[in-house]
Amino acid sequence: MKKQKKKVKKGFIKFCVIILILFGIGNLVYYGFGPNIKNIYVLNKISKEDREKLEGIMAKPLVMMYVIQDSEKAEPMKQYVIASLPAEVQSAFQDMSLIDIIKAMPEEQSKQMIENFGKQIEDKVGGMIDQSAITAVKAEYTAIGMDTDKIQTSYIWKSGFKMLGVAFLIMLAGVTVMFFSSGMACKLGKYLRDEVFEKVLKYSTKEFREFSTASLITRSTNDIQQIQGMIQMLFRTVVYAPIMGIGGLIRVITKSSTSMVWIIGFAILCILTIVIVLFIVAMPKFKKLQILIDKINLVVREILTGLPVIRAFHKEEAEEKRFDMANLDLIKVNIFVNRVMSFMMPLLMFIMNGITVLIIWAGGHGVEEGAIQVGDMMAFIQYTMQIVMAFLMISMVSIMLPRASVSAERINEVLETEPKIKDKEETKQFKAESKRLLDLMINSIYTNKEIFLRELISNASDAIDKLAYRSLTDKKLNVDTSKLEIKIKIDKENRQIIIKDNGCGMTEQELENNLGTIAQSGSLAFKEANEKKEDIDIIGQFGVGFYSAFMVSDRVTVESKSVDEAQAHKWESAGAEGYTIEPCEKEDIGTTITLHIKEDNEDEKYSEFLDQYKIQGLIKRYSDYIRYPIKMDIEHQHKKEGTENEYETEIETETINSMIPIWKKEKSKVTKEEYNSFYTEKFNDFMPPLKVIHSSVEGQFTYNALLYIPSHLPYDYYSQEYEKGLQLYSNGVLIMDRCSELLPDYFGFVKGLVDSPDLSLNISREMLQHDRQLRIIAKNLENKIKSELQNMLKTEREEYEKFFNTFGMQLKYGTYDNYGMNKDKLKDLLMFYSSSEKKLVTLDEYVSRMKEGQATIYYASGESIDKIDMLPQVEGVKDKGYEILYLTENVDEFVIQVLQEYKEKKFANVCADDIDLETKEEKEELQKVNDENKDMFELMKEAVGEEVDKVRYTHKLKNHPVCLTSEGAISVKMEKVINSMPNNEEKIKAQTILEINENHPIAQKIKDLYENNKDELKEYTKVLYAQARLIEGLPIENPTEISNLVCNLISK
Repeated sequence: MKKQKKKVKKGFIKFCVIILILFGIGNLVYYGFGPNIKNIYVLNKISKEDREKLEGIMAKPLVMMYVIQDSEKAEPMKQYVIASLPAEVQSAFQDMSLIDIIKAMPEEQSKQMIENFGKQIEDKVGGMIDQSAITAVKAEYTAIGMDTDKIQTSYIWKSGFKMLGVAFLIMLAGVTVMFFSSGMACKLGKYLRDEVFEKVLKYSTKEFREFSTASLITRSTNDIQQIQGMIQMLFRTVVYAPIMGIGGLIRVITKSSTSMVWIIGFAILCILTIVIVLFIVAMPKFKKLQILIDKINLVVREILTGLPVIRAFHKEEAEEKRFDMANLDLIKVNIFVNRVMSFMMPLLMFIMNGITVLIIWAGGHGVEEGAIQVGDMMAFIQYTMQIVMAFLMISMVSIMLPRASVSAERINEVLETEPKIKDKEETKQFKAESKRLLDLMINSIYTNKEIFLRELISNASDAIDKLAYRSLTDKKLNVDTSKLEIKIKIDKENRQIIIKDNGCGMTEQELENNLGTIAQSGSLAFKEANEKKEDIDIIGQFGVGFYSAFMVSDRVTVESKSVDEAQAHKWESAGAEGYTIEPCEKEDIGTTITLHIKEDNEDEKYSEFLDQYKIQGLIKRYSDYIRYPIKMDIEHQHKKEGTENEYETEIETETINSMIPIWKKEKSKVTKEEYNSFYTEKFNDFMPPLKVIHSSVEGQFTYNALLYIPSHLPYDYYSQEYEKGLQLYSNGVLIMDRCSELLPDYFGFVKGLVDSPDLSLNISREMLQHDRQLRIIAKNLENKIKSELQNMLKTEREEYEKFFNTFGMQLKYGTYDNYGMNKDKLKDLLMFYSSSEKKLVTLDEYVSRMKEGQATIYYASGESIDKIDMLPQVEGVKDKGYEILYLTENVDEFVIQVLQEYKEKKFANVCADDIDLETKEEKEELQKVNDENKDMFELMKEAVGEEVDKVRYTHKLKNHPVCLTSEGAISVKMEKVINSMPNNEEKIKAQTILEINENHPIAQKIKDLYENNKDELKEYTKVLYAQARLIEGLPIENPTEISNLVCNLISK
């Protein structure tokens, strides 16, 4: 690039040198070899007035003498004079000259003739005087022996070199103008781009919605290029054209005949008419053209940025049609504009040529009449063309002017649009890598926009706390603590929320430190400085809560007056761009925060935060227990006095928050009604709780807990929508609505809250930062809930049974969940129905009533107590005086399997084969009988197939003929429960045994059938097996077959 510039520069210098050499040679030729006429004659320069007087006196005589002395021109006049004489003397004057004839004529006749001759040439004097003078001078030079042709040639050379020099100067001037015009146009373009860019940087969200991104790009590029080209053309032509036009007009008026000046006026009028018409027609289209360029830029930008989405949804064809429509609209307008503008040059050339013809026509008549000379007419044509060309050059600029004008308006619109959020003169940048950090806080740290109000109210509470504490130690501060408060105002019309406190306020330096530096907490610094003092409940820790306001606001204004400074200051920011601090007027000590709420968009409805009920709800939810009153002006509808159906709106200032948390009161001072009222209101329950657990713990971690055991099961308790957990507060400020980590799953039914000042929260105060603190609190709460339930079991048995009937299932699930990890914690809380007590009993109570020598806890499972009570196996166990636990819930048998034993007592299912209720002799006798009938049992097993593992006699049954028992860990009831579970594709099967009561008549019957009719024995076996399944509550696979078998057996 540098080499090319050097080449251009060297070429230009060479060209200038050549021109100067040629100009010097011309002068040398003229002055060195031309004729020396310098001292022959010298023109006598006289004033213009003297020249006009001399022309009036001498012009006519000189012309007359020029005509008379010219033999060719004088001959016609001579013949005219001779013809006017008498015929007899005419021949005598033929050989005489015209002057001699005039002298020979009588005096009166000669005067008359000269007067007539003067009238004839009177109109031609102005045009002939110069020609006569030239002829006279030329004749004089010839008379003294000078070569006039050589003089004229030398004059032409001299004039030619002068013209060449002038042409060179014109060229140099043109290059200079081009250089400076291009430079100025480029600088203007840069300036406009800088101004537009700087302005756009100051725009808020509102301005970005008014100007689309595509439009701003077009205005910053295409529109500025239009103006840049216009300025370049302006300096090249518009400055030069008027000079050329005015110069030509002066020459026409002063040097040419004014009889044809009207032609110039007519030409200018025609040109202006064409330009104005084209302006009127093209200007709206140029505006539309720029809008369409914006549109196509927008479409292209959206398509390019959204290309993956377009491909994902197969919208290529739709987007292609959308682009084609935008492109077609632009083409149509472009074609129209180009067609209109293409008419300009042909029309202007037509006018120029027409003007030339008109001048020749008018000038020809003037030449014929002798009024003007041909040279004058040609000069007039040149001057006229010069004037018309000047206007033509201006009209060329007018081709660019409409579009440039539209572009200028569009750029001016951007520059004159004042941002809603104005940067002050002292705009400062946030510290701590402001833009990235602030963007992170607004878009990542906080997940819920609602908490902005919680954070600002907490900051206001901290400011009041600081003032209240300082008033105790600083006697100069006269603070009426009863008037400390926080006020919130909603201005829907201006989309503002105003939070005002009368706390300690902030100085200019504190505004700079606390708000100008992100993650700088003034509250934390105050807390650390007074950490050994009591009664300091400062909430803030991280110094970022204030910036959550930008989640819902596009501008935040803070006006604060400190107790330590007389001058109030205003801090204002629109986000990451920076902030300003300036003095302001504020009477009261404290801080006022004004949030300018964002406009709604497709994704977010920010206007909801301008609703008084929404703000009330947020205060009640997050800041209900701030110790200072939070007041709002609330609208109420009241019936007008003296009317029935007319209402009027009244505004009343109300305190929204409760201030003093019930859990921070002494338990002895809180009534049962207050506990119940708080529960029903806070946790949206229509019934009072079954149990209230209120505890305050001080030590390694200080916290207050208020827990409730509901009196009924929530409707969605066993659904996916149910969320367990306790509300978590820090110094009365709600941090989490559901902190699931505070409760184990088996106590998930407990409702309540925990408030602790020692929680290590994360930066957004939306979750905990350290698990250890949480685990310790959760462990204490778990032990507290368990101890309260155990105490209820001992002292309020009826209430505990109500509780267990409602939530006992959850305790059972907790027992076997995680492979029985929590069984030891919960086993003493479990209850089962007792066959002997006819009510729910604990395992401890069962063991306490066990018979001497009993080493097993017997249980039986079934669908209901009545069905279990009718089981054949249960009858036999009960007949021997043993207590049986009835397991009616699906989870019960799984719980027993996990427990395995209680106080070293094993669990035994009475429906299984491993219960030991017989003597040794009875066992040996039974084994002998089973061995003797082994072949019969094999035949019976063959009859039912793989449905049973064994068939045998038993002594467990009293009156029933048959039953099903199981071997192994899976009982018949567990098989039924597991196989009924959803999404259980692999069915399991218990190892079942078909047991027949040896003491029942059916035992003898099957023996006879085995000896006499084995086929009938098979039929009996199928019926017995079906009967056993029905007793266990199991389905029969082929009821039709069983029905036919029963009928066949009865009919025999």
